[in-house]
Amino acid sequence: MSRQGSQSTPPIKLSSLQILAWGGTLLLSILPDVLFREITGNIPEWLYGIKLSLIALFLLLSLFWEPAKNLQRYFLVFLAIFLTERAWQVVAGSPQWQAWFPVAGTGYLFQLFGIQLGRLAVALAMIASFFIIGFKKEETFIGFGDLLAPTSPMSVMGVDQPTNWRSLGLRLGLYAFLALLVIMMIFYGGNLNTNVFGALPPALPMIFLLAALNSFSEEVTYRAALLAPIYKVLGVGQSVWLTAVFFGIGHFYGIPSGVASVLATGLFGWILARCMVETKGLFWPWFIHLWADVVIFSFMAIGALQLAG
Repeated sequence: MSRQGSQSTPPIKLSSLQILAWGGTLLLSILPDVLFREITGNIPEWLYGIKLSLIALFLLLSLFWEPAKNLQRYFLVFLAIFLTERAWQVVAGSPQWQAWFPVAGTGYLFQLFGIQLGRLAVALAMIASFFIIGFKKEETFIGFGDLLAPTSPMSVMGVDQPTNWRSLGLRLGLYAFLALLVIMMIFYGGNLNTNVFGALPPALPMIFLLAALNSFSEEVTYRAALLAPIYKVLGVGQSVWLTAVFFGIGHFYGIPSGVASVLATGLFGWILARCMVETKGLFWPWFIHLWADVVIFSFMAIGALQLAG
C-alpha cells in the first residue's frame, strides 16, 4: 500500500470557543425540556432555574476565561430572552390579561392575537436589551437592511449563480408558502372539512396580522438576537448553523411537530439566517417567514372553524 493511500483524514479539532458556543446553545435550548418530556412525561419545574444557573456560570467564566469572554454578549442575550419570556408568562397568567383575552368565550383568532401581542412585547424588550448590553445599531440587524444585497450561491435552494435578495427573497417567500402548504396538507389534509373554507375569507386579515406579528417576533428574538453577538466571533458559517439548530429544536412541539419538524424548520432557519447576515437586516427574513406563517395560521383557523361546527 502506498504511503499516500495509508494516510487518513485528520480529525476535526473543535476549539474551546466552539465547544462552549454549541454546548451552551444546546443546553439553553428546549432540547433538555424535550428529552425530559419524552422520557419521563413531564418537564421538571427546576429546569428553568438550572438554565439560569448555567447562564450565570457562563457569565462568571467570561470574567477570566478568554473563550467565554468572547461569548459574553451572546450569553447576556440568552439571559435577556429568559427573563423577558418569563415576564411575559407572568403577565399572561395575570387576572387582568385573562380578562382581556379569556381562553373561553372569545374567538380563537382573538386568543392568538393576545399571545402574539405578548410575543411582540418580548421582541421589543429584546430590542431594548440590545442597547443595554452595548450593541451598536449596525450590529443588531434591526432595520430593513440592504434589500438589493447580493446573494452567495445557495445550492440547496437551486441558487448556483450570484443574484440579489430582492429576486431571491420574492421566490423564497413563494417557496415557503408552497412548501408549508404541502407539508400541512400531508399532515392535516385528511382531517379538513371543505365546508368551512367559505368561512375562511373574513378571517384572512387577522391571519395575515398574526403571521406578520409572529414572524417579526421570532426573527428578532430567535435570529437577530442570537446572530448579532456571535457571527463575528464564531464566523458566519457556524453562526448561521448554530441559530438554525436552535430554531429547529424550538419547533419540536410546533405545527407540525416531531423530528421531521425540527429538520424542516432547521433548514428554514438556516436560509433565514443566511438572508439576515447577507442583507444585514430584518425585511427579507421577515417577508419569507411571513408566508410560511400565513399557511400555519390559516390551518389553525380552519381547525377552529371545524371545532366551532
